[in-house]
Amino acid sequence: MKRRVVPPLRSLRTKLVLSYLAVTLGAILTLSIAVALAVQYYFAYQQQDEFLSQAQTGAQQAGLEYHAAGEKWDYVHQLGAWPDSETVQMVVDNNLNLESHLPNHSWIIDTMDDNVSAINHCLQQAIQGHGGTIGHLQNSSDAQRGTPDQSLIYTCEAVHDNGQPGGAIIGAFFLIKSEQYTKGSPPYGFLFNVTVAILIAGGAIALVVALFSCRREDAGW
Repeated sequence: MKRRVVPPLRSLRTKLVLSYLAVTLGAILTLSIAVALAVQYYFAYQQQDEFLSQAQTGAQQAGLEYHAAGEKWDYVHQLGAWPDSETVQMVVDNNLNLESHLPNHSWIIDTMDDNVSAINHCLQQAIQGHGGTIGHLQNSSDAQRGTPDQSLIYTCEAVHDNGQPGGAIIGAFFLIKSEQYTKGSPPYGFLFNVTVAILIAGGAIALVVALFSCRREDAGW
């Protein structure tokens, strides 16, 4: 008659500890992926919301300047068309005539010149009261023109007389800037640090569980 071989109790406990560790590490990996995706989504939403808010503020300022000048564009010409090296803004009237200054040379201006139809469509939509949408342009690098390979984000907002939403639409405000992080993603270093922190914390927990289990096993519990 064959005798059943019963695995040693120590072997069963070791397998149990390893299974706990596998489950823990799997959960930690899943958590790190979920957190990375959540951070990326939140960052993209926050960046776009801030961008739209900047355009709305610019459009309101243009409307106020227009009204203060006796419904003329005189003061609007003084609006900063180039807040920084990665941003360009402009104001046009209802006939798409430029009413603000633009920088003499900029790789962003070169990209705008290559996408006039898309930009005009955005401006016309804003003049019709359908602004606030976000568009993207992809700029290809050109050594001769000094343009880098970067993506751009742009939007248009209606300019109301005296900056009041109920006022007559007198033009459109256009804002375009380089996307600091491709497709609204947070810096790679930030996501990397968050993921590493989660993995280190999870690894520490798994190690504590393993050590505690080994101590119990050695004690013969």
